[in-house]
Amino acid sequence: MLVAFSCRQRGVCPSCAARHAAESAAWLVDRVLPQAPIRQWTLSPPFRLRLLLASDGELRRRVLDECQRTVFDDLRERCGTHGAQCGSVVFYQSFGSKLNLHPHWHALAVDGVYTSQPGKPGSDFVEAPPLRDQDVIRVAQRIAQRVQALLDRLLPHTGDDAEPPGAQQQLQAASLANVASLGERAGRRTRRSGGEPNERVEPALCAVADGWSVHAARRIERERRLDLEAECRYGLRGPLALWQLEELPGGRIGFHLKHAAPDGTEMLVLEPLELLEKLAALIPKPGEHHIHFFGVLAAHAARRAEVIPLRGDEEPGTAQLGGRTRRRLSWAQLLRRVFALEILLCPLCGGQRRVIAAIEKGAVAKAILECLGLPTELPPRAAARGPPQGELDFAPAPRDEFDQRTPEAA
Repeated sequence: MLVAFSCRQRGVCPSCAARHAAESAAWLVDRVLPQAPIRQWTLSPPFRLRLLLASDGELRRRVLDECQRTVFDDLRERCGTHGAQCGSVVFYQSFGSKLNLHPHWHALAVDGVYTSQPGKPGSDFVEAPPLRDQDVIRVAQRIAQRVQALLDRLLPHTGDDAEPPGAQQQLQAASLANVASLGERAGRRTRRSGGEPNERVEPALCAVADGWSVHAARRIERERRLDLEAECRYGLRGPLALWQLEELPGGRIGFHLKHAAPDGTEMLVLEPLELLEKLAALIPKPGEHHIHFFGVLAAHAARRAEVIPLRGDEEPGTAQLGGRTRRRLSWAQLLRRVFALEILLCPLCGGQRRVIAAIEKGAVAKAILECLGLPTELPPRAAARGPPQGELDFAPAPRDEFDQRTPEAA
């Protein structure tokens, strides 16, 4: 049996990004996020701040602190508790759906607070009441006010002696404006292909204040752990997938959008240099973190051990790195967890399979596939269709029918 595996390289490799997302999501669900309802808060800064936040990691972290403090304050107010503890895990994404620079955050916040009583060990969980549109509007307005006050304190008034932007910042500015920065098309807008503009409907539990966009409609119940893991993978995903790229006549490259944009754009038409520019603008600086922990879920929080999922002292798939224990999932465990495939279990005899070879050269892998009569190109994308249950009069399948968690975490 032939199985694809990750190349273990850094950068924008879709395979490696998918592996990192699946592995980190599994670790968060099994070891960090508590058995409680989780609400996703999507926080997008105004256009005027995006280039500044993308290029300054320290300032970006200070702005995120203000955003999370505002969300926690709102939770305490709605729960009617003062001094209670909140918790969240935040994913930073630097890209938008069009491969453009768009720094924003996906915050998975516990939808409630943890309280403690004097003389009583442990923490009691108080679930937050249903969120309303006016609550989201209030959070967006407070974030805009607090972040502006922070910027007024931190940013000096620069004049003509300001440092000129570097090469990375120039690429980021061009990506933010959706124009080319280098080559014959420098300064010209990215070419697009698509249909008619779509009427945009503003979703519920979404608010905009002074350019800040806050969306909080996604809520995951405590028993929906597989949905929570999928949400973590979404927040940790890479900027592109291989199916989105298509070679066009004349040496150009087509980048297919996952969903049609409000202006009707379905595909970007890029020169090879334009694609490299867009990817280079999204590469983070060394040492920058894209996963942040706040409140009771922070690494050194006093009550963290009382709320995170229980685990044993020893687990398979762990590795010692620099004196710290970090969980590593094997490729077979990831296939089981994401695609429900037991790749090391023979379906004929039930015996255990073993890896006999790792083919790393593309030409050799293509020759083996051709010899076995297997396709060497990606299959064409099929149009979306409805589920067959309605046509065949089948009962709907139950959700979470297959528990994809590893046995030690189940």
